[in-house]
Amino acid sequence: AEIEVKKRKIAEILIGLGFLETLNYHLATKEDVKKSGLKTGAIEVASSKSEYSVLRPSLLVPAMKVLGENIDARYPQKIFELGKVFERSGDRIVEKEKLAIAIAGDTDFTEIKQVLEYLAKLLNLSAKIQETEHPGFIVGRTARITINNKNAGVLGELSPYILENFNLKMPVV
Repeated sequence: AEIEVKKRKIAEILIGLGFLETLNYHLATKEDVKKSGLKTGAIEVASSKSEYSVLRPSLLVPAMKVLGENIDARYPQKIFELGKVFERSGDRIVEKEKLAIAIAGDTDFTEIKQVLEYLAKLLNLSAKIQETEHPGFIVGRTARITINNKNAGVLGELSPYILENFNLKMPVV
């Protein structure tokens, strides 16, 4: 399928830039969703047999969990995940393919912006960023991503309280 070809190309580019691909469960804990600062109502699974009882509303949740579980590893840590997130649309559950890229260590807004620009260039996409505010990100260091005139997501530096929630001592973009 065309989406799989695009996903493979994105993965190859990011691996070439020194990123590690992560693969995480589609389920998350309510606690982790809350710790990631997301204000969305995560969709609960009816009969979960563990604390993993909600469908992940964002790839930010597993990315922060991975970084939080690897605080003793060498920095910078550069990870990405291409995967599904889940949203409610009326009475239906909608699956969407998303990309999360995270860098932990001696990093800043400029570095993640450069990664996005490079990725867009190699994929022949027109990417624009525009300052915005988003829960969990530092004001003034957060931008909305528009690709081919469609809202495509957010990039920025995570706020200190989100970092603290996952026991991270280094900046994360």
